[in-house]
Amino acid sequence: MKTIIVMEMTPQEATLAARVGKAVIAAGLDFNEGELMMCVVAVSRGGLDFCTADKRALKSLPQVEALWADLAKLRSRCTCFEQVFGYLCLKHGLGRVAKAVQTCPAADPAIQTIYSHTAKGGQELFLRGLQVVIEDRISQHARGWLKPSAQRSTTA
Repeated sequence: MKTIIVMEMTPQEATLAARVGKAVIAAGLDFNEGELMMCVVAVSRGGLDFCTADKRALKSLPQVEALWADLAKLRSRCTCFEQVFGYLCLKHGLGRVAKAVQTCPAADPAIQTIYSHTAKGGQELFLRGLQVVIEDRISQHARGWLKPSAQRSTTA
């Protein structure tokens, strides 16, 4: 992830999000409106990735794809917060991650838990903790959706 873009939906994107949203609700999927809007924009505009801390949304991607085939364009283009923190740790060190976790009371609970259980073991243990969460809580439910993580090559 190199940049973060703030953008508004076009009327066509909003119409598509509403249509897909109705199907998601009718199917009883655990996929909220905000994530759906980001996915619609990323698919409609092309070349954009989808980043979210919502593990439920990431795990629901295969079911949403069954309702909206164009979502397949985001395969291998999704990033979870654990991957973002892994990148931060590799680029800036565990101290930078510690500062982010300790100074933000609204930090993702999974990141806080991983950090509290692994920080004393150093960066390598923290990265392994992130990878366990990524595999157990996301990847096994949504194979092929997450971007390949740079940290995998360092912890495998």
